[in-house]
Order: sequence, then C-alpha cells, then structure tokens
Amino acid sequence: MGIHPNMETFTLGRTEAYETLDEAVDNLSSHFSLKNDDQKKILEQYLEKTLQKENGNYIYDACSKRVKIW
Repeated sequence: MGIHPNMETFTLGRTEAYETLDEAVDNLSSHFSLKNDDQKKILEQYLEKTLQKENGNYIYDACSKRVKIW
C-alpha cells in the first residue's frame, strides 16, 4: 500500500508502592480484571514472591514496553 510508518520503541517506567500485601492485591485486582477470590489468591501468591520490600513498603515495578507509531 506504500505506507511506511515511523516507529519508536520506549519503556514507560514507573513504580507503585503499597503499605501492605493486601493493599497491593486489592489495587492490582482491578488492574488485571480479576473476577473471583480464586484469581485473587493466585495474584497474592505471585505478588508475595515478586514484590520488592523497601522501607516497609511493597514496591510493584509497573514498567512496560510501548511503541509510538506515526
């Protein structure tokens, strides 16, 4: 079609801090569109293993790769 878009890949970096693991699960449950308690339990187990603990807070690394096309 003769279309040659410009593309730029970049990292959108941010972190989120939570005082408790329950707070992280509650907040991130809606982010991941979880529907029931079984799914929340799986998320809780995952976050328990992966969240960094820093100054008494649980730190969630919410960085993601993005592509800008124009």
